[in-house]
Amino acid sequence: MKTNTLALSLTLAASLLVACGGGGDARSPDRPSPGLDPSSLRIDFPNGSQLAGTGTNSIQARMLALQTDGVENNLGPELNVTAGTQWTLGGSIGSPAIAKLADAVRDAGQLRDVLDIISTVRLASTDTLKNLTITGKYPLKGTTYTITEPFTIVPPLVSGNKYISGQTVIAFNPSNPQAKANANYQLLQNLQGLPGVTENSTANATFCSSNSKFAFGPTVVPANGAAFAPATISNPFTDSNQSQVSVTITAVSNAQGAPVPCGSEGAIEIASLVVNLIPATVSKVAVCAVANPAADACNGVSSNQNFFKTQYLSSCKGLDNSTVKVPAAQRLQLVAELTYTNPQNPNQQPVVEYQCKGPDVLAWSATPTTIFSEGPDAVDGDASLVSQSAYAALPVSDRTSVAKGTYTNDLGTAQQTVISDTLNLQLVDAEVTAIKIVRADGEMPANDTDTIFLNVFNDGIDYIAMCTFKDFDSTDTIACPASFVSWELNNTDRLSVSPKQNSNTTTVNPKDDAVAGDGTATLRARYTDGISDVQATRTINAVDDEVVELHLYQASNANSPDDVSIDEFSCVGRTDLVGTVADGENYLRGNQRFYAFALFESGADDMSAAFLANPKADGSPLVDVTNRERLIFSALSGYWSGNSSASPSCVSSAAPSLPGADGIPGLDQLPGFDQVPGLDQIPGLPETSSTPAASFSGQTKGSLESRGLLRLSTVCVQAFIDSDNDGFTEGDIVTQEGSTVLVLPAADDDLLVFSNELCETLEPVLTLGGNFPGLEGPGIVLPLVYTISTIADPILTALATNDDGGAIPGEEIVNALITGNFSTINENFPDSPIGGLGQVTNALLGDGSPLSPVITGLDACVVDPLTTVVGTLLDALLGLNPGAFSELTGISFDDCQDVFGNFAIPTLPGGTPDLPSIPGLPTP
Repeated sequence: MKTNTLALSLTLAASLLVACGGGGDARSPDRPSPGLDPSSLRIDFPNGSQLAGTGTNSIQARMLALQTDGVENNLGPELNVTAGTQWTLGGSIGSPAIAKLADAVRDAGQLRDVLDIISTVRLASTDTLKNLTITGKYPLKGTTYTITEPFTIVPPLVSGNKYISGQTVIAFNPSNPQAKANANYQLLQNLQGLPGVTENSTANATFCSSNSKFAFGPTVVPANGAAFAPATISNPFTDSNQSQVSVTITAVSNAQGAPVPCGSEGAIEIASLVVNLIPATVSKVAVCAVANPAADACNGVSSNQNFFKTQYLSSCKGLDNSTVKVPAAQRLQLVAELTYTNPQNPNQQPVVEYQCKGPDVLAWSATPTTIFSEGPDAVDGDASLVSQSAYAALPVSDRTSVAKGTYTNDLGTAQQTVISDTLNLQLVDAEVTAIKIVRADGEMPANDTDTIFLNVFNDGIDYIAMCTFKDFDSTDTIACPASFVSWELNNTDRLSVSPKQNSNTTTVNPKDDAVAGDGTATLRARYTDGISDVQATRTINAVDDEVVELHLYQASNANSPDDVSIDEFSCVGRTDLVGTVADGENYLRGNQRFYAFALFESGADDMSAAFLANPKADGSPLVDVTNRERLIFSALSGYWSGNSSASPSCVSSAAPSLPGADGIPGLDQLPGFDQVPGLDQIPGLPETSSTPAASFSGQTKGSLESRGLLRLSTVCVQAFIDSDNDGFTEGDIVTQEGSTVLVLPAADDDLLVFSNELCETLEPVLTLGGNFPGLEGPGIVLPLVYTISTIADPILTALATNDDGGAIPGEEIVNALITGNFSTINENFPDSPIGGLGQVTNALLGDGSPLSPVITGLDACVVDPLTTVVGTLLDALLGLNPGAFSELTGISFDDCQDVFGNFAIPTLPGGTPDLPSIPGLPTP
């Protein structure tokens, strides 16, 4: 609960003026002090009124009211009276109850007092919406005022994989070996149909770390269900050892509700996250202030730490000047820009974070406090500014305050240092002179005219009402106070707007029962308080334009991330290798970015092969739909059958029959194929081996990331439009293309810098066979890699379990992959009944092999070289022996030049020898 700091002298002064018969409008100093206006009482849901029925989620409710001075109404700042309200739930609560109220009101920082409404039962995804109500009764001067508002409980439908959320960069002073840090982590999963809402599964998992310096304590479950796993991290650095440390934290599934000891046999890994420990300390603090911040502007894994979302950074005033104008009657949030540098290494790249709250290390204050009615809170940094009438009563000399942010390095040690910054706040008039409607996504279409398409995506547009105040420059704006803004559409045939009042944000969506055809609507925002009445409009075109094609692209070149292409093959590396700084650039490892582009009916006539090859070209009718909510990426164990195959699809069974001419047997006719064990038949292997070797991130849309420390397998990637929010079903639009991603462990940083280029170069070899007439599809080697990986991948996963940086048996792994003799690594591991990659390739392509008629005239240069190439490539790509490429120099391919084209693998940095030209099938 926040403390009122409005000086008593102001109240007395206002009382004297009233007693003397003063008058005037709301800006006059001789008006009585305003008080709560019961007619304006309202229940507010700051994070929305849809509660995910997961059994653990919660939403917040609060009772708010404007003020009146007896003459003028609708005066700010809005008062929070949640703590003085009696609360009850009503509607379809059910038995057992599907929701409950928290036992007590809590202080939620910038949101001030809130009451949590908690989901208590997990609903089935096929359940129906539950309509409930919350009632608040507020007593004032002998009268009880009752307010009731509806809210809904939404059956949860998960989207994407679970992921770990929390700090990914933690800094330590390298000169202070005693330093410790605290961080909190959660296991989350996105929910479809509820943008920005996640399901918290932290309480059902055990968190583990690959480094003993990073230790997790017992999971904390607050009353609102937002569980988190707290970690204590010790300084890993010394004066002589300042190399960045990468720690992999994993969440493993609890067994029947009981925690599973880290490293125990049979532990099921759910998700992993790389956390970088860097040698650095805060060297600079810069303070900025946000007026009327968004409800989620400051958030964190727990209430102990809140970081400012950089998407709102443009609204944080003061980073480029020392004085900020703040209108009376507004809410304010102070934010600290923290710059981390290494005092012992001036060439180390700085790291910048934005933080609202950091108990013990970050403190807030202001001098004097005459411009505040609440705060600034010493921990949260939030505050309320005095009302317009109080502003008018303040002498000009008292309308400024100096806000201060103080950060303490190396807390609790003899070496702690304090660094701070100040920001001058100038209180100005609360009169609003203009309002503007802007898009929340920052898009600025011509003539401020927006387009909402009536199609399967069902996407709307989010808007924000921005206000210009009397003492502002004409171009300067801040988010309007929410309680004074209302919204309306002049035409609701095709579009709807919600919320319609008491919100500075709104969303315009297509209607489910939209009138057919195109139409135009005008969105109007109106700002009305006791001293201002202004409005603005924006034109929205509703266009009936369905999707006719969906295409899958990826960033094939890591050094040109903005260039995308249709690519049937790529690779990713180990998740525990991270970006290093080289030539001023950060290189991200271990992931591959995919994108989806759609062709709409309106652009069908403009479509061409050139635009398909370059969807970002000027005039292209293809639209990037990657971030549309209903666009879903999928990654399945297996491989893509080929864009040119008769029925392009993901193949997820080991060693299927090869497509093509009659009489060519499939791999299932190889000796020993029927002896390939299922994953559940291999003793002692973790169950994670049955999961895809890579999955899409729950935080970065379209980012495919490898799972686990050491994997070798393939995954098949596609994307589809979930037209009915129930997962993939018949009738959903699917990308016409797919892609096979080879997941490789790579121990060499330089190799990973060029991983995309290597994969592009190797594509003709690894898809060998896919371009022969009658054999269009995934080729020969990719199915082999996947088949062998059904045994190799679980073995590699077992070898990597709890790996703390120790030696991995690289030579044995490579030999086993080529020969299939996995028992040479560990006698308990099974050998492959169909041999290794080298043996199986020979079986298909060697003398007398089933495919020898297809490669007549080529066997002299393919049979032995292909086996050598496959073995050598695996050896090098595993990152365990990069020098193995030099073994290819003695192979002559002169006899193959009429069929195979030359192409060169680029020179690798870091001293790796130049690589020779390797023949391969030309890409069509």
